[in-house]
Amino acid sequence: MKKDTRKTLLTLIVIMAVFIGSLELYDIKRNKDKVIKLAEIHKAPLYLKGLITYFHSSKGHSISIKYNVHGISYEYNGGWDRNVQQLKAGDSIWIKCSVKQPELAICELEDGY
Repeated sequence: MKKDTRKTLLTLIVIMAVFIGSLELYDIKRNKDKVIKLAEIHKAPLYLKGLITYFHSSKGHSISIKYNVHGISYEYNGGWDRNVQQLKAGDSIWIKCSVKQPELAICELEDGY
């Protein structure tokens, strides 16, 4: 009976280690992607106004913003860190995007702006 308990405990520990390790790898990749995105935007930034089409503030901060660059429409879907102006859907907001890749953008509510 004790061997079964040890085997079960060992299996549980291995499963937990694999799960936690995969979460760590995902977080590292996500942070690396964000750093690369911010570096590209800050190389040659383009500042423009966008329109908030969706704004959600409970259970996670999410926002959708439509903006145009040289007649081409883009949509930014992301999060936000602070909202001191109390912006909501329908308001205009400043966007900073890359001149070379306008689909890479951040909004004024994010810390990286």
